[in-house]
Amino acid sequence: MIKINRALLQDMDYIITTSYSFISDLIRYKTSGKFFDQKIGTHAGIIFRDGKDFSVGEMMPRGLEKNPLSSYEQKGFLKSHAVCILRNPIYNDQNLRLDATTRLIDDIKIGIDYDYKGIAEYIIPQIKDKDSIFYCSELIAHYSLEDGYPLCDNPKEDDITPYGLQINKRLNKIWI
Repeated sequence: MIKINRALLQDMDYIITTSYSFISDLIRYKTSGKFFDQKIGTHAGIIFRDGKDFSVGEMMPRGLEKNPLSSYEQKGFLKSHAVCILRNPIYNDQNLRLDATTRLIDDIKIGIDYDYKGIAEYIIPQIKDKDSIFYCSELIAHYSLEDGYPLCDNPKEDDITPYGLQINKRLNKIWI
């Protein structure tokens, strides 16, 4: 079992996760060149306080949804588990963090569709996706860009990956 120190967390931190699955192995290989390294992230979500504990807003096959942070503290076959937690320095501004968290919660209630074409575009660049739907790390890049802090040199490129976030020099690691 992994124990995430909640005292370190704040709203809008990013959780990078991985799992022991075939799809995770494909993502891991495509983004890092390694197959079975469980320290390489293959999924990402946004942490926010939800009552007395934290939840994760994340893009899943059904779209944007809320899941308990505790679900990433379990290791096991086909279970995702936390690799690291990152902080975007733009959200050190409490007002901006509150605004972004409110937008995230509103987006969860409204619903955002999962970007299947975005995943396909990553593999086949000729396929173009919509700017209004996202896969996991695209959602994170979208919020950050919307708040004035691009996570890559060319923010029009939307091919940021969970591993790309994990090694991103513009983000601070707060838990490994």
